[in-house]
Amino acid sequence: MRARIAALLIGALAMAIVPAGAQEPVINRPPDTLKTDSLRARRDTLSPTERLLQAQKNVRVQIEPLPTACGMSLQPAGARIVLTRDSIDWAPALDLGELLSRVPGVTLERGDWFGGPVQLNYLGHGAASVEYVLDCVPQVAIGADSVAYDPVPLPLGYLDRVEVETTASSMRVFLFTRRHDRKAPRTKIGTGQGDRGAAHYFGSFEQRGMTGVGVSVAADYLALNRVPGGTGGQNIPGGWIQLGYAPTSRFGVQGQVIIRSITRNLLLDELTNDTLSREMKGNRSDAQLRVSWRSRADLLGSSLNLFGARTSWSSDSAPGHEAIAQFGGIYSLRHPTWSAELAAWHSSRWTPLDSRLDLGWSPTPWITGSVQLVAQRHDGDRRSQWATGRVGITLPLGFHVGGVVSDGHRAQAPELAAVRVLAMNGREDYHCDRKGY
Repeated sequence: MRARIAALLIGALAMAIVPAGAQEPVINRPPDTLKTDSLRARRDTLSPTERLLQAQKNVRVQIEPLPTACGMSLQPAGARIVLTRDSIDWAPALDLGELLSRVPGVTLERGDWFGGPVQLNYLGHGAASVEYVLDCVPQVAIGADSVAYDPVPLPLGYLDRVEVETTASSMRVFLFTRRHDRKAPRTKIGTGQGDRGAAHYFGSFEQRGMTGVGVSVAADYLALNRVPGGTGGQNIPGGWIQLGYAPTSRFGVQGQVIIRSITRNLLLDELTNDTLSREMKGNRSDAQLRVSWRSRADLLGSSLNLFGARTSWSSDSAPGHEAIAQFGGIYSLRHPTWSAELAAWHSSRWTPLDSRLDLGWSPTPWITGSVQLVAQRHDGDRRSQWATGRVGITLPLGFHVGGVVSDGHRAQAPELAAVRVLAMNGREDYHCDRKGY
């Protein structure tokens, strides 16, 4: 014990006699001001319930998108068949052709099963008697659709509303894409499978901000295998993107592109081996740009919409690569009891001029009348002119009665050299004005 105490005293004495310069300097470091969790992800303080309540709150916040540019003129009750978003979603239809086959007077002419080429025959006047308008831009026949537009490759999931306007000899179909008007984003996913390896997949996303910027993206895939031991079948993937900017309710810009890759196999009759539908593979794209201006925010007053559109088709087989450009404008004037709408279009092929004037008048809530004047000029110095008048009377208990009359003549297929001219009073004749396709 005494030896241990002595050793400690000797060590303390040795440290005391060490020179001061041999000691290590003491460094005063500044304190660490960084938080210990600065490099870690912050904890989410919102519970799932709070997120759900926030989403429900955003659903009730409405943001006005660009208003519809066409079809806003006064029309009698029953002048158009209107299919809303709910009607489209719940309709027992796989494509646009089946949806329109429910219109009285329409006969569906289809090759193969669903996904195959479809032509609508209205009152026996042929497929060219049906016109299609997508977001106020006329749809043109191109590529394999040399005479009439095939509505099947356009998915129903892209559409927000379909309106059908009929006369005694023609039908006009207005197609309007989705118009998201809520602060909360909207998503949709759908899948389906069936016989012959049928598969249908769809997905979409839509969002619109308070600044007026909106985006919509969707993709669709449709496939059908050939008959076991036979022919037929098709494969149609496609996509849609739409960008819009509407800082105010009076001005906005919108652009969109729809692309479709269409592959259809050769379809033969099982007994005679006759060709029912030829093989076809190609890509179609429809792009359009719209600039909109309105004098008032309540849809009354005047409005002007300018359009630029381009439709292209590319394929390794005939007719190969081709494109059609369209430019036009729609000027509307709307008052509580009357309306006027003037539309003019120029196409780079087949129909250089397409002009329409729609007038509507409703002196009382029970009586409405409208008049439409159409003048078209086609290649080969051919012309189409006709007028349509409508009148409707609203009766008690939700009933209405109306009538429509048309007079004039129109070339049903301006793309062909031998053109069928249809008179609105039922008279038909044929004439050949030019050569070539």
